[in-house]
Amino acid sequence: MKTIALLCVCLLVLLSAGCGGQTDPAPVIPTPDASSPSGGTTVPTEPSSTVKTDNTTTPTEPSAPSEPSSPTTAAEPPAPSDGYAIADRAVSLIGTSFRMGGIGPTEFDNPGFVYYCYKEQGIKIPRRAPQMAETGTEIPKDQLQPGDVVIFCNDIGGEPAFVGIYIADGEFVSCDNPDTPTKTHNFNAKYFTQRFITARRYY
Repeated sequence: MKTIALLCVCLLVLLSAGCGGQTDPAPVIPTPDASSPSGGTTVPTEPSSTVKTDNTTTPTEPSAPSEPSSPTTAAEPPAPSDGYAIADRAVSLIGTSFRMGGIGPTEFDNPGFVYYCYKEQGIKIPRRAPQMAETGTEIPKDQLQPGDVVIFCNDIGGEPAFVGIYIADGEFVSCDNPDTPTKTHNFNAKYFTQRFITARRYY
């Protein structure tokens, strides 16, 4: 009796399985990838956006040129009546003749030449060498500038008697005597260094 009941139960189970239809198979779980560092399934990721770095240096606008620095203060351009103009006038008269008592414009005695060059620039100075040696501003001989009056004696230790106009680079111009018309001289020559008395500036 028990055997018949057991067979009936088995038959019902088989019939139930045949009539219930196919069921969805259970999902297959992938086995871990042994090559994956984490031991799990490797999940692909979206590729990151590659940012291309441009190593080219971006040109910059050229900077505006800087203003030039103020130059060291220089002497003002020579005015018509300053020492440079006097020296230029003296040079322009090189070669003119000597005449005792002459004060220009083509013949001069020695102090008359200096007197004339200054007068042409509107500057009044004494007519004779002794008075020139006592007026104006005394200038050391190592500070001579164009246009200064240089004064000498004829005999060493004597009185002021011979004058000229310093022009530059150790030279001065004078009108000496009938045999030596207006010309340049070397201020540093022994003859003149031994007879130098003073230098005067009137401008």
